[in-house]
Amino acid sequence: MNKRTKQGSLIAAAWIAVCLASGTGAYWLGNARSNAKNDDHEPSSPQPVTILPEPRQRMRDLRPIAPMLEPAIDVRKNLTLIELLDRIHQHIDEATADPSTNPEIKALLLQLRLTEIDDALAHIEAYPEHERKKLRHLILLRWGALDGMAAMEHALAHTPNARLRQAIDNVLTGWAGSDPEGAFAWYREVTKSDTFPGGKGRLQSQLWSIFSNWASQDFDAAFEALTAMESKDDRRSAWFGLAKVVGIESYRDDLLENARGIEDRERYDEAMSAVLSAWAFYSPVEAASWIEKAEFEPRERQRRQFDLGTTWVQSDPATAANWLLSQTDDRWRGTTISMVGQMWAHRDPNALAAWIIEIGLSEDTDMAVRHLVSSTASLNPKNALEWARRITDERSRIRAMKEVVTTWERQAPGAATAHLQSIELSEAERQAVGEMNSR
Repeated sequence: MNKRTKQGSLIAAAWIAVCLASGTGAYWLGNARSNAKNDDHEPSSPQPVTILPEPRQRMRDLRPIAPMLEPAIDVRKNLTLIELLDRIHQHIDEATADPSTNPEIKALLLQLRLTEIDDALAHIEAYPEHERKKLRHLILLRWGALDGMAAMEHALAHTPNARLRQAIDNVLTGWAGSDPEGAFAWYREVTKSDTFPGGKGRLQSQLWSIFSNWASQDFDAAFEALTAMESKDDRRSAWFGLAKVVGIESYRDDLLENARGIEDRERYDEAMSAVLSAWAFYSPVEAASWIEKAEFEPRERQRRQFDLGTTWVQSDPATAANWLLSQTDDRWRGTTISMVGQMWAHRDPNALAAWIIEIGLSEDTDMAVRHLVSSTASLNPKNALEWARRITDERSRIRAMKEVVTTWERQAPGAATAHLQSIELSEAERQAVGEMNSR
Protein backbone atom coordinates (compact mmCIF):
# COMPACT_ATOMS: atom_id res chain seq x y z
CA MET A 1 0.00 0.00 0.00
CA ASN A 2 1.52 3.33 -1.02
CA LYS A 3 1.64 6.52 0.98
CA ARG A 4 -1.36 8.08 -0.74
CA THR A 5 -3.50 4.99 -0.09
CA LYS A 6 -2.63 5.05 3.60
CA GLN A 7 -3.65 8.69 3.75
CA GLY A 8 -7.06 7.92 2.25
CA SER A 9 -9.16 8.24 5.38
CA LEU A 10 -7.50 11.51 6.34
CA ILE A 11 -7.84 12.95 2.87
CA ALA A 12 -11.50 11.94 2.66
CA ALA A 13 -12.18 13.98 5.77
CA ALA A 14 -10.54 16.99 4.15
CA TRP A 15 -13.11 16.85 1.35
CA ILE A 16 -15.92 17.81 3.68
CA ALA A 17 -14.44 21.25 4.22
CA VAL A 18 -14.38 22.05 0.50
CA CYS A 19 -17.37 23.99 -0.77
CA LEU A 20 -18.26 26.25 -3.64
CA ALA A 21 -19.04 29.91 -3.11
CA SER A 22 -20.60 32.16 -5.68
CA GLY A 23 -21.65 35.77 -5.56
CA THR A 24 -23.96 38.07 -7.40
CA GLY A 25 -23.66 41.69 -8.28
CA ALA A 26 -25.87 44.48 -9.48
CA TYR A 27 -24.75 46.77 -12.26
CA TRP A 28 -26.49 49.01 -14.75
CA LEU A 29 -26.22 47.93 -18.34
CA GLY A 30 -24.79 50.72 -20.43
CA ASN A 31 -24.61 53.33 -17.67
CA ALA A 32 -21.25 54.55 -18.93
CA ARG A 33 -19.89 56.41 -21.91
CA SER A 34 -18.67 54.57 -24.96
CA ASN A 35 -15.39 55.29 -26.72
CA ALA A 36 -16.69 54.01 -30.04
CA LYS A 37 -15.82 56.02 -33.15
CA ASN A 38 -18.16 58.89 -33.94
CA ASP A 39 -19.95 58.68 -37.28
CA ASP A 40 -23.14 59.82 -38.92
CA HIS A 41 -25.22 57.17 -37.17
CA GLU A 42 -23.69 57.38 -33.70
CA PRO A 43 -26.40 56.02 -31.36
CA SER A 44 -27.29 57.60 -28.08
CA SER A 45 -25.96 56.13 -24.84
CA PRO A 46 -27.74 52.90 -23.88
CA GLN A 47 -30.20 53.23 -21.01
CA PRO A 48 -30.15 51.03 -17.91
CA VAL A 49 -31.78 47.62 -18.06
CA THR A 50 -34.54 47.60 -15.45
CA ILE A 51 -35.49 43.93 -15.68
CA LEU A 52 -32.62 41.54 -15.20
CA PRO A 53 -32.40 37.77 -15.12
CA GLU A 54 -31.31 36.35 -11.82
CA PRO A 55 -27.66 35.32 -11.97
CA ARG A 56 -27.68 31.58 -12.60
CA GLN A 57 -25.76 29.03 -10.59
CA ARG A 58 -24.24 27.04 -13.45
CA MET A 59 -21.62 25.16 -11.49
CA ARG A 60 -22.31 21.86 -9.89
CA ASP A 61 -21.44 21.64 -6.21
CA LEU A 62 -18.07 19.93 -6.18
CA ARG A 63 -18.13 18.66 -2.61
CA PRO A 64 -17.57 14.90 -2.66
CA ILE A 65 -19.80 12.61 -0.66
CA ALA A 66 -18.12 11.80 2.62
CA PRO A 67 -17.96 8.03 3.20
CA MET A 68 -20.91 6.82 5.23
CA LEU A 69 -19.23 4.01 7.17
CA GLU A 70 -19.23 3.56 10.91
CA PRO A 71 -20.55 6.40 13.07
CA ALA A 72 -17.86 8.50 14.73
CA ILE A 73 -20.18 9.56 17.54
CA ASP A 74 -22.97 7.51 19.10
CA VAL A 75 -25.99 9.79 18.93
CA ARG A 76 -28.43 6.90 18.97
CA LYS A 77 -27.83 5.85 22.57
CA ASN A 78 -30.88 3.79 23.58
CA LEU A 79 -33.17 4.74 20.71
CA THR A 80 -35.13 1.92 19.13
CA LEU A 81 -35.22 1.65 15.34
CA ILE A 82 -38.66 3.28 15.22
CA GLU A 83 -37.52 6.11 17.49
CA LEU A 84 -34.43 6.61 15.32
CA LEU A 85 -36.51 6.84 12.15
CA ASP A 86 -38.97 9.20 13.81
CA ARG A 87 -36.06 11.42 14.90
CA ILE A 88 -34.73 11.48 11.31
CA HIS A 89 -38.23 12.27 10.10
CA GLN A 90 -38.43 15.27 12.42
CA HIS A 91 -35.20 16.68 11.04
CA ILE A 92 -36.37 16.15 7.46
CA ASP A 93 -39.30 18.49 8.14
CA GLU A 94 -36.83 21.12 9.38
CA ALA A 95 -34.26 20.68 6.59
CA THR A 96 -34.28 23.40 3.94
CA ALA A 97 -31.96 21.64 1.48
CA ASP A 98 -31.02 18.09 0.52
CA PRO A 99 -31.67 16.04 3.70
CA SER A 100 -28.54 13.92 3.12
CA THR A 101 -26.36 17.01 3.61
CA ASN A 102 -28.00 17.94 6.92
CA PRO A 103 -25.48 17.23 9.73
CA GLU A 104 -28.12 16.10 12.24
CA ILE A 105 -29.77 13.75 9.75
CA LYS A 106 -26.42 12.33 8.67
CA ALA A 107 -25.33 11.69 12.26
CA LEU A 108 -28.56 9.82 12.93
CA LEU A 109 -28.49 7.94 9.64
CA LEU A 110 -25.01 6.64 10.43
CA GLN A 111 -26.52 4.80 13.40
CA LEU A 112 -28.73 2.68 11.13
CA ARG A 113 -27.37 -0.89 11.07
CA LEU A 114 -27.33 -3.24 8.11
CA THR A 115 -29.50 -5.73 9.97
CA GLU A 116 -32.19 -3.07 10.40
CA ILE A 117 -32.56 -2.03 6.76
CA ASP A 118 -35.51 -4.31 5.92
CA ASP A 119 -37.44 -3.31 9.04
CA ALA A 120 -36.69 0.36 8.36
CA LEU A 121 -38.08 0.16 4.83
CA ALA A 122 -41.16 -1.61 6.12
CA HIS A 123 -41.75 0.94 8.89
CA ILE A 124 -41.64 4.03 6.66
CA GLU A 125 -44.55 2.67 4.59
CA ALA A 126 -46.79 4.21 7.24
CA TYR A 127 -45.59 7.75 6.45
CA PRO A 128 -47.26 10.09 3.92
CA GLU A 129 -45.98 9.51 0.39
CA HIS A 130 -43.77 12.61 -0.01
CA GLU A 131 -42.14 11.98 3.38
CA ARG A 132 -41.77 8.27 2.66
CA LYS A 133 -39.86 9.06 -0.54
CA LYS A 134 -37.32 11.19 1.32
CA LEU A 135 -36.82 8.58 4.03
CA ARG A 136 -36.46 5.80 1.46
CA HIS A 137 -33.79 7.77 -0.39
CA LEU A 138 -31.85 8.23 2.85
CA ILE A 139 -32.13 4.55 3.75
CA LEU A 140 -30.92 3.54 0.29
CA LEU A 141 -27.99 5.92 0.68
CA ARG A 142 -27.02 4.29 3.94
CA TRP A 143 -27.61 0.78 2.59
CA GLY A 144 -25.43 1.57 -0.42
CA ALA A 145 -22.57 2.42 1.93
CA LEU A 146 -23.05 -0.77 3.96
CA ASP A 147 -23.74 -3.26 1.14
CA GLY A 148 -23.84 -1.65 -2.27
CA MET A 149 -24.67 -4.76 -4.27
CA ALA A 150 -27.63 -5.77 -2.10
CA ALA A 151 -28.94 -2.21 -2.03
CA MET A 152 -28.73 -1.93 -5.81
CA GLU A 153 -30.50 -5.26 -6.37
CA HIS A 154 -33.30 -4.10 -4.08
CA ALA A 155 -33.57 -0.70 -5.79
CA LEU A 156 -33.76 -2.25 -9.26
CA ALA A 157 -36.35 -4.83 -8.19
CA HIS A 158 -38.64 -2.68 -6.05
CA THR A 159 -38.53 0.88 -7.38
CA PRO A 160 -41.15 2.18 -9.86
CA ASN A 161 -39.58 3.33 -13.12
CA ALA A 162 -40.49 6.96 -12.47
CA ARG A 163 -38.30 6.99 -9.34
CA LEU A 164 -35.64 4.50 -10.45
CA ARG A 165 -33.01 7.05 -11.41
CA GLN A 166 -33.18 8.72 -8.00
CA ALA A 167 -32.95 5.35 -6.25
CA ILE A 168 -29.91 4.30 -8.32
CA ASP A 169 -28.24 7.64 -7.60
CA ASN A 170 -28.83 7.23 -3.87
CA VAL A 171 -27.35 3.73 -3.80
CA LEU A 172 -24.35 4.63 -5.96
CA THR A 173 -23.64 7.73 -3.91
CA GLY A 174 -23.43 5.70 -0.72
CA TRP A 175 -21.56 2.89 -2.44
CA ALA A 176 -19.03 5.28 -3.99
CA GLY A 177 -18.27 6.77 -0.59
CA SER A 178 -17.42 3.46 1.08
CA ASP A 179 -16.29 1.19 -1.78
CA PRO A 180 -15.68 3.16 -4.98
CA GLU A 181 -13.71 0.34 -6.59
CA GLY A 182 -16.61 -2.06 -6.04
CA ALA A 183 -19.09 0.50 -7.36
CA PHE A 184 -16.99 0.95 -10.51
CA ALA A 185 -16.71 -2.83 -11.01
CA TRP A 186 -20.51 -3.04 -10.89
CA TYR A 187 -20.79 -0.13 -13.34
CA ARG A 188 -18.48 -1.82 -15.84
CA GLU A 189 -20.39 -5.07 -15.61
CA VAL A 190 -23.89 -3.66 -16.09
CA THR A 191 -22.87 -1.31 -18.91
CA LYS A 192 -21.37 -4.06 -21.07
CA SER A 193 -24.78 -4.43 -22.72
CA ASP A 194 -27.73 -2.16 -23.46
CA THR A 195 -30.08 -4.07 -21.18
CA PHE A 196 -29.76 -1.82 -18.14
CA PRO A 197 -33.06 0.00 -17.38
CA GLY A 198 -32.91 3.47 -18.85
CA GLY A 199 -29.62 2.83 -20.63
CA LYS A 200 -26.03 3.63 -19.79
CA GLY A 201 -26.69 7.36 -19.64
CA ARG A 202 -28.64 6.83 -16.42
CA LEU A 203 -25.42 5.73 -14.73
CA GLN A 204 -22.73 7.71 -16.49
CA SER A 205 -23.21 10.87 -14.47
CA GLN A 206 -22.44 8.90 -11.29
CA LEU A 207 -18.88 8.18 -12.40
CA TRP A 208 -17.84 11.56 -11.04
CA SER A 209 -18.80 10.58 -7.47
CA ILE A 210 -17.18 7.14 -7.82
CA PHE A 211 -13.89 8.59 -9.02
CA SER A 212 -13.80 11.58 -6.68
CA ASN A 213 -14.05 9.25 -3.69
CA TRP A 214 -11.79 6.61 -5.20
CA ALA A 215 -9.07 9.16 -5.96
CA SER A 216 -9.15 10.46 -2.39
CA GLN A 217 -8.67 6.91 -1.08
CA ASP A 218 -6.31 5.38 -3.66
CA PHE A 219 -5.29 7.85 -6.33
CA ASP A 220 -3.03 5.49 -8.27
CA ALA A 221 -5.70 2.81 -8.65
CA ALA A 222 -8.33 5.36 -9.68
CA PHE A 223 -6.01 6.96 -12.24
CA GLU A 224 -5.09 3.58 -13.70
CA ALA A 225 -8.75 2.60 -14.05
CA LEU A 226 -9.64 5.92 -15.68
CA THR A 227 -6.86 5.84 -18.25
CA ALA A 228 -7.86 2.28 -19.22
CA MET A 229 -11.37 3.40 -20.21
CA GLU A 230 -12.25 3.23 -23.89
CA SER A 231 -15.41 5.32 -23.78
CA LYS A 232 -14.77 9.04 -24.19
CA ASP A 233 -18.01 9.90 -22.38
CA ASP A 234 -17.05 7.64 -19.47
CA ARG A 235 -13.61 9.23 -19.25
CA ARG A 236 -15.06 12.73 -19.27
CA SER A 237 -17.38 11.99 -16.36
CA ALA A 238 -14.67 10.12 -14.46
CA TRP A 239 -12.16 12.92 -14.98
CA PHE A 240 -14.67 15.39 -13.57
CA GLY A 241 -14.52 13.39 -10.33
CA LEU A 242 -10.86 12.38 -10.19
CA ALA A 243 -9.64 15.89 -11.01
CA LYS A 244 -11.14 17.17 -7.78
CA VAL A 245 -8.11 15.93 -5.86
CA VAL A 246 -6.46 19.05 -7.26
CA GLY A 247 -8.14 20.72 -4.29
CA ILE A 248 -5.89 18.68 -1.98
CA GLU A 249 -2.40 20.13 -2.05
CA SER A 250 -0.63 16.84 -1.29
CA TYR A 251 -2.19 15.28 -4.40
CA ARG A 252 -1.85 18.20 -6.79
CA ASP A 253 1.69 17.64 -8.06
CA ASP A 254 1.06 13.96 -8.78
CA LEU A 255 -2.21 14.75 -10.53
CA LEU A 256 -0.59 17.37 -12.76
CA GLU A 257 2.42 15.16 -13.47
CA ASN A 258 0.24 12.19 -14.42
CA ALA A 259 -2.06 14.30 -16.57
CA ARG A 260 0.82 15.93 -18.43
CA GLY A 261 2.39 12.52 -18.96
CA ILE A 262 -0.52 11.21 -21.05
CA GLU A 263 0.80 10.67 -24.58
CA ASP A 264 -2.43 10.40 -26.55
CA ARG A 265 -3.33 13.96 -27.55
CA GLU A 266 -7.10 13.65 -27.21
CA ARG A 267 -6.84 12.01 -23.80
CA TYR A 268 -4.23 14.55 -22.71
CA ASP A 269 -6.57 17.43 -23.57
CA GLU A 270 -9.43 15.71 -21.68
CA ALA A 271 -7.24 15.40 -18.61
CA MET A 272 -5.85 18.93 -18.63
CA SER A 273 -9.26 20.45 -19.27
CA ALA A 274 -10.78 18.54 -16.33
CA VAL A 275 -7.91 19.34 -13.96
CA LEU A 276 -7.87 23.07 -14.70
CA SER A 277 -11.66 23.30 -14.59
CA ALA A 278 -11.68 21.63 -11.18
CA TRP A 279 -8.81 23.80 -9.97
CA ALA A 280 -10.83 26.87 -10.97
CA PHE A 281 -13.43 25.95 -8.34
CA TYR A 282 -10.92 25.62 -5.53
CA SER A 283 -8.20 28.15 -6.23
CA PRO A 284 -8.32 29.83 -9.65
CA VAL A 285 -5.56 32.29 -8.76
CA GLU A 286 -3.17 29.42 -7.98
CA ALA A 287 -4.18 27.69 -11.21
CA ALA A 288 -3.59 30.89 -13.16
CA SER A 289 -0.13 31.25 -11.60
CA TRP A 290 0.70 27.65 -12.52
CA ILE A 291 -0.29 28.20 -16.15
CA GLU A 292 1.82 31.34 -16.31
CA LYS A 293 4.90 29.46 -15.07
CA ALA A 294 4.39 26.14 -16.89
CA GLU A 295 6.20 25.40 -20.15
CA PHE A 296 3.65 25.31 -22.97
CA GLU A 297 3.73 25.99 -26.66
CA PRO A 298 1.81 29.23 -27.44
CA ARG A 299 -1.25 27.50 -28.91
CA GLU A 300 -1.50 25.02 -26.04
CA ARG A 301 -1.04 27.78 -23.47
CA GLN A 302 -4.05 29.48 -24.98
CA ARG A 303 -6.05 26.22 -24.69
CA ARG A 304 -5.09 25.83 -21.05
CA GLN A 305 -6.02 29.44 -20.32
CA PHE A 306 -9.45 28.78 -21.82
CA ASP A 307 -9.79 25.55 -19.79
CA LEU A 308 -9.34 27.58 -16.63
CA GLY A 309 -11.13 30.70 -17.79
CA THR A 310 -14.38 29.08 -18.95
CA THR A 311 -14.95 27.78 -15.43
CA TRP A 312 -13.48 30.73 -13.53
CA VAL A 313 -15.64 33.22 -15.42
CA GLN A 314 -18.74 31.52 -13.97
CA SER A 315 -17.79 32.30 -10.37
CA ASP A 316 -15.80 35.54 -10.73
CA PRO A 317 -16.36 36.88 -14.25
CA ALA A 318 -14.55 40.21 -13.90
CA THR A 319 -11.36 38.77 -12.41
CA ALA A 320 -11.32 35.86 -14.84
CA ALA A 321 -11.97 38.13 -17.83
CA ASN A 322 -9.22 40.56 -16.89
CA TRP A 323 -6.75 37.72 -16.32
CA LEU A 324 -7.58 36.10 -19.64
CA LEU A 325 -7.19 39.40 -21.43
CA SER A 326 -3.85 40.07 -19.74
CA GLN A 327 -2.55 36.70 -20.96
CA THR A 328 -3.87 36.93 -24.51
CA ASP A 329 -1.86 38.26 -27.43
CA ASP A 330 -3.48 40.26 -30.22
CA ARG A 331 -4.17 37.19 -32.36
CA TRP A 332 -6.55 35.72 -29.80
CA ARG A 333 -7.96 38.90 -28.24
CA GLY A 334 -11.26 38.83 -30.11
CA THR A 335 -11.73 35.12 -29.49
CA THR A 336 -11.05 35.58 -25.78
CA ILE A 337 -13.45 38.50 -25.40
CA SER A 338 -16.11 36.57 -27.33
CA MET A 339 -15.75 33.56 -25.01
CA VAL A 340 -16.02 35.78 -21.96
CA GLY A 341 -19.10 37.46 -23.39
CA GLN A 342 -20.78 34.14 -24.14
CA MET A 343 -20.23 32.85 -20.60
CA TRP A 344 -21.03 36.13 -18.86
CA ALA A 345 -23.97 37.53 -20.83
CA HIS A 346 -26.76 35.45 -19.31
CA ARG A 347 -25.23 35.43 -15.84
CA ASP A 348 -24.89 39.19 -15.38
CA PRO A 349 -25.36 41.29 -18.55
CA ASN A 350 -24.98 44.54 -16.62
CA ALA A 351 -21.48 43.69 -15.43
CA LEU A 352 -20.52 42.44 -18.89
CA ALA A 353 -21.67 45.73 -20.42
CA ALA A 354 -19.61 47.72 -17.93
CA TRP A 355 -16.55 45.56 -18.67
CA ILE A 356 -16.92 45.96 -22.44
CA ILE A 357 -17.03 49.72 -22.08
CA GLU A 358 -14.07 49.62 -19.72
CA ILE A 359 -11.86 47.77 -22.23
CA GLY A 360 -13.18 49.85 -25.12
CA LEU A 361 -15.56 49.01 -27.95
CA SER A 362 -13.74 47.74 -31.03
CA GLU A 363 -13.84 44.96 -33.60
CA ASP A 364 -12.59 42.63 -30.87
CA THR A 365 -15.70 43.26 -28.75
CA ASP A 366 -18.24 42.75 -31.55
CA MET A 367 -19.07 39.13 -30.70
CA ALA A 368 -19.28 39.87 -26.97
CA VAL A 369 -21.74 42.67 -27.75
CA ARG A 370 -23.72 40.21 -29.88
CA HIS A 371 -23.98 37.88 -26.86
CA LEU A 372 -25.02 40.84 -24.70
CA VAL A 373 -27.70 41.87 -27.19
CA SER A 374 -29.09 38.33 -27.44
CA SER A 375 -29.32 37.99 -23.66
CA THR A 376 -31.19 41.29 -23.16
CA ALA A 377 -33.31 41.62 -26.32
CA SER A 378 -36.45 40.28 -24.65
CA LEU A 379 -35.85 42.13 -21.36
CA ASN A 380 -35.20 45.63 -22.64
CA PRO A 381 -35.34 45.68 -26.44
CA LYS A 382 -34.85 49.44 -26.73
CA ASN A 383 -31.60 49.32 -24.81
CA ALA A 384 -30.52 46.12 -26.56
CA LEU A 385 -31.04 47.85 -29.91
CA GLU A 386 -28.78 50.72 -28.88
CA TRP A 387 -26.10 48.19 -27.97
CA ALA A 388 -26.57 46.38 -31.28
CA ARG A 389 -25.83 49.64 -33.09
CA ARG A 390 -22.43 49.77 -31.38
CA ILE A 391 -21.18 46.71 -33.23
CA THR A 392 -18.45 47.90 -35.58
CA ASP A 393 -18.88 45.30 -38.33
CA GLU A 394 -21.79 46.40 -40.51
CA ARG A 395 -23.16 42.95 -41.36
CA SER A 396 -22.97 41.77 -37.78
CA ARG A 397 -24.53 45.03 -36.58
CA ILE A 398 -27.50 44.70 -38.93
CA ARG A 399 -28.05 41.04 -38.00
CA ALA A 400 -28.09 41.99 -34.32
CA MET A 401 -30.51 44.85 -34.97
CA LYS A 402 -32.82 42.53 -36.89
CA GLU A 403 -32.76 40.05 -34.00
CA VAL A 404 -33.83 42.74 -31.54
CA VAL A 405 -36.48 44.21 -33.83
CA THR A 406 -37.99 40.78 -34.45
CA THR A 407 -38.17 40.09 -30.70
CA TRP A 408 -39.55 43.55 -29.95
CA GLU A 409 -42.26 43.37 -32.61
CA ARG A 410 -43.31 39.96 -31.33
CA GLN A 411 -43.74 41.40 -27.83
CA ALA A 412 -45.27 44.75 -28.82
CA PRO A 413 -46.33 45.01 -32.49
CA GLY A 414 -45.43 48.39 -33.96
CA ALA A 415 -43.19 49.48 -31.09
CA ALA A 416 -39.89 48.70 -32.79
CA THR A 417 -40.99 50.28 -36.07
CA ALA A 418 -42.06 53.47 -34.31
CA HIS A 419 -38.77 53.66 -32.42
CA LEU A 420 -36.66 53.14 -35.54
CA GLN A 421 -38.48 55.99 -37.26
CA SER A 422 -37.51 58.32 -34.42
CA ILE A 423 -33.75 57.73 -34.56
CA GLU A 424 -31.06 58.43 -37.12
CA LEU A 425 -29.94 55.38 -39.08
CA SER A 426 -27.17 54.76 -41.58
CA GLU A 427 -28.11 54.02 -45.18
CA ALA A 428 -27.45 50.27 -44.74
CA GLU A 429 -29.53 50.21 -41.55
CA ARG A 430 -32.43 52.05 -43.20
CA GLN A 431 -32.35 49.61 -46.09
CA ALA A 432 -32.37 46.59 -43.75
CA VAL A 433 -35.27 48.03 -41.74
CA GLY A 434 -37.15 48.77 -44.96
CA GLU A 435 -36.76 45.16 -46.05
CA MET A 436 -38.18 43.98 -42.72
CA ASN A 437 -41.14 46.34 -42.92
CA SER A 438 -41.95 45.23 -46.47
CA ARG A 439 -42.45 41.60 -45.45
